[in-house]
This record gives sequence, structure tokens and C-alpha cells, in this order.
Amino acid sequence: MSRNALVAGKQLSWHEVCQQALGTVSNVKTKRIGSLWGRYGSITEVTADAETCTRRLIAKQVDPPPGSGASHDRKIKSYAVEASFYTHYSHQLLAAASACAVSQPLLVDVSPPHHFFFLLSDLTEHFPERIHSYTFEV
Repeated sequence: MSRNALVAGKQLSWHEVCQQALGTVSNVKTKRIGSLWGRYGSITEVTADAETCTRRLIAKQVDPPPGSGASHDRKIKSYAVEASFYTHYSHQLLAAASACAVSQPLLVDVSPPHHFFFLLSDLTEHFPERIHSYTFEV
């Protein structure tokens, strides 16, 4: 279990992160569910009891290792584009009740030089069945 999240340059407890995004919360639980490519960060499942319901959220923390070159620059640009999408465009898709499911951004933080933090709604309510393996036939 991850104890803290880095948001706006500050180490916050997961309870503080959820409270910032949702208001009053209790019983916050976290479970690390994945790593980002190239050791650039982690993905954490967060469950918090909000005032009216239990919320399942996904947190993505991007803290890239020191690096340079085209591959590193491409990854950083990718996370910057993702932050821009969640900050400026996802709300339009959510408001339009579009046919595509989009996570609701609850907290998006971009801190210099290359730190990104995303707290998003979990899409499993739209896609409750999880496929754990695929069979490819030719």
C-alpha cells in the first residue's frame, strides 16, 4: 500500500488527496495495481467512503527517472498531452454524454519539472466485466 501522493509539490496522505477531490471522506484504502512503462510511475486503485457513497478511483503518479533523449522526451510529452486532455477536453465529452466512456478527472496536477498526478473516476462501473486473457486465432 502506498502511503502518500505527491500533489502540487507536497506529500499528501491518500485521505488528504481524496478529501481535496471529494470533500468529506472516511475509510480510504489503496492498492498499487501497476507500474508505468520505463519506471516512470505507478497506478493505484483508491477506494474512499464519501458522504453519499463509496467511490472507486484510479490514481496515476508520474515521477520519471532522470533521462534525456527522444524516448524520454516522447514520454514526457505524452503525459503533458494527457494532462491537457483531462484539464481542457474531457469535461466536454462528459457533458455531452458521448458514446465513449471517459474517466472524470477529479484532480490533475502538473508540477515542474516533470511530475504529473491524475486522480480519475474508475471506469469499471462502465465496464464491469474484466477480461484477464485473450485468445488470438489466425
